[in-house]
Amino acid sequence: MAHTTAKPATAGSANDHPFMTVQQAADALGYSHMTIRRRIELGSFPAIRMGSKAMVPRAFINDVVAAAMTGRTVTIEDFAAEWSATAAGEAAS
Repeated sequence: MAHTTAKPATAGSANDHPFMTVQQAADALGYSHMTIRRRIELGSFPAIRMGSKAMVPRAFINDVVAAAMTGRTVTIEDFAAEWSATAAGEAAS
C-alpha cells in the first residue's frame, strides 16, 4: 500500500501547516516542551499522536495567544476543554 504525504494546498511555509511540533507550541507559549508533553499525556492539551510523536493544532495555539492578548487570564486546561468542545461541535455539524 503506497502512502503519500498530503500538504495543504496553500502551504508556502511551516506556518501554513495546520499542526505544529510540541517544541514550537512550547516556544509560542513560553513553556518547556516537557510541560506541553505532560499536558498532552494527561489529555488536557489538544494534540494528534502517532506513536511517540505528537503535534499540536496551530489554531489552538493561535486562539490561546489571541485570548491572552485581550487581557484575559487564560487557564490552559479550561481553555483547552472549551476549545475542544467547540471543535467537536463544529465537526459534528
